[in-house]
Amino acid sequence: MNKTSLVYGLITGLVILVSFFALSAFMGAPEELTPEKYRQAEAVGQVRYLILLVGIVMAMLSFRKQSAGSVTYRSAIGVGIQAALVIAVMVALMEGAFMAINPEFGEAAKDVYLQEMQDSGASADKIAAETKKMDSMAWMMTPAGMGAFYLFETAVAGTLVALIAGIFVKRKG
Repeated sequence: MNKTSLVYGLITGLVILVSFFALSAFMGAPEELTPEKYRQAEAVGQVRYLILLVGIVMAMLSFRKQSAGSVTYRSAIGVGIQAALVIAVMVALMEGAFMAINPEFGEAAKDVYLQEMQDSGASADKIAAETKKMDSMAWMMTPAGMGAFYLFETAVAGTLVALIAGIFVKRKG
């Protein structure tokens, strides 16, 4: 693994961890979760993707700066994808740890979502169908399920960032 990928992956992962735990402190205990807090937390949680993008692009630009001569598209995206994988592992561990510490979060989030549906006038059939769909995905609200989901999701998002950024980072010698 490229040292630049590892360093930027770890730094970016750490920034995401700090922002996640700050957001968790804002949300409070799962039993205190309200629709308003949940919507705010979702919006703020999207900052994670901006941090991911910035970290990967910075890794790729740092690699380019350190490289004498040409930087191929392949080598540029390789650095970005490696950084994305380091970040993905950190995010997966963080999400898994969060679910292990807060096993009731999944049920609290489900209750908030269903309450919002009810408050917005959704029919009983629509709420029942959504409840059934959510129950079928209960595996995801476990530490392993949440970790696996975010490992895959962050790796894919980071790879897409690297593939696009590589177009602009490559350099002819």
